[in-house]
Amino acid sequence: MANICPIKSPHKALILAEAYEHKEAYRPALNIYQSLVKNSEISLRVKINLGNVHFKLQNYPLAIKFYKMALDQVGQNKKNIYSKIMHNIGLAFIQQKQYSEAAFVFAYIIKESPDFRAYLHLILCWFALRKIAKIRRSFSDLFSLPKLDTKVEEIAKLIILISPLIEEVEEDGFNWCVDVIRITDYAWMADNLEIARIVELMRKGNLAEALKFLQKFEMNVKHLTENSRINLSFVYLHLKKLEQVENLLKGCTKPKAYNNYGVLKFLQKDYIAAEKAFHIANDSKEEIYEASYNLGLVQRKLGDRKQSQEIYDTILKQYPFPYNLMMFGLSNINDPGVLRNIAKLYKNLSNYKMAKWFFEEAFAVNPLY
Repeated sequence: MANICPIKSPHKALILAEAYEHKEAYRPALNIYQSLVKNSEISLRVKINLGNVHFKLQNYPLAIKFYKMALDQVGQNKKNIYSKIMHNIGLAFIQQKQYSEAAFVFAYIIKESPDFRAYLHLILCWFALRKIAKIRRSFSDLFSLPKLDTKVEEIAKLIILISPLIEEVEEDGFNWCVDVIRITDYAWMADNLEIARIVELMRKGNLAEALKFLQKFEMNVKHLTENSRINLSFVYLHLKKLEQVENLLKGCTKPKAYNNYGVLKFLQKDYIAAEKAFHIANDSKEEIYEASYNLGLVQRKLGDRKQSQEIYDTILKQYPFPYNLMMFGLSNINDPGVLRNIAKLYKNLSNYKMAKWFFEEAFAVNPLY
């Protein structure tokens, strides 16, 4: 069939190919990219895009080939672009379980333009290779960065992963990591990481261990960010230490703080105050799923069953599974522990299709959970 409206401009062809790629129509995208790869004006962008498409198609050797072609063209003078392409090469090696090659790539990035992601993936490579000394060295070097573009939660997940490997006793591994951080410019993270460990243990149902670390933490607490105060209030809510919850939440203005405050008032049977707090959390720009559920719960307590049912109907339309988040302790829908708990609930209800879906989601979020 003749091409009725041929695309003469390579720039227009590139836009079309990127549109195909965005729509996940990878074959037509590849065809156009291949026709443009020798065009000197746009060849760098085309080679990077070819690498990206082959990566998405899991053709990792081809992805690496095109990324390397792009590297040859961009040169090391443009460090930012060079580093990003190198990072993609490292990820392609990881996907092929070529961890030594990936580690070489990430070590190079760190030498030239270090950042958190490069350190994270380097540590994960050393973890896969069981190189304990190199894990320790890279972890220590990570906190020499002038700026960490990450959240405490990500650091916590990394520590939880490596702790059982770097020491014979997991607790000793965790303590070693926290001690490293305490003597850096990121010392403020240490207390927040302790809280993250306690919350993780509680979500896994290991209450005895959580209490042990909580008692130790209470004796040594120093600096707390608002997020940490909110997380710690979550711990105290489950322990029914309501006075501590109220003190921790004073001055907190984030939606999750209002949700926890609403739970506090609910437990104190002050349903009017609880309703007000859940409304504030629910009306925020953030999606606080538990606030919606809890609002329905408190309105049922206040006798407004119609409004309560409308809230639950809305939740079920948006999320086709039960969100009793006070029960599960859910903080976000990417929590593998919560996803597994929901899967178990569906299994108990003999809804094996939904159970399978949630188990797979939990695995996708964190295969090691």
